[in-house]
Amino acid sequence: MARGPGKGKTNNPNGRPKGISNKATIEVREKIKTIIDAETEFVSEVLKDLRQDNPVQYLTIYEKLLSYVTPKKRDITSDDKPISIPQPINITVDSSETAETLKKLRDGAKAD
Repeated sequence: MARGPGKGKTNNPNGRPKGISNKATIEVREKIKTIIDAETEFVSEVLKDLRQDNPVQYLTIYEKLLSYVTPKKRDITSDDKPISIPQPINITVDSSETAETLKKLRDGAKAD
């Protein structure tokens, strides 16, 4: 026996539209934005001091901040699958036993 209105249907068709945040999320984001706006000036001052006192830690923080303003590297193939380009491998063999083992492995890989 099925419960509810069924797949793809809702009991409240006039409810919150898809993709819109709920009220609590909107309120929390507004409060966080207010805090960040108020602290921006102080963060800049602290970063200036940190640059002089501890350059390594400054660069670490700077790198993390950059990730929020620079675009991420993305795959641009049409099917979103990474392109696999086989690279030749040159192996120097020091014994005939090793050569035979490598040949078997190579032949087994070609069979797959």
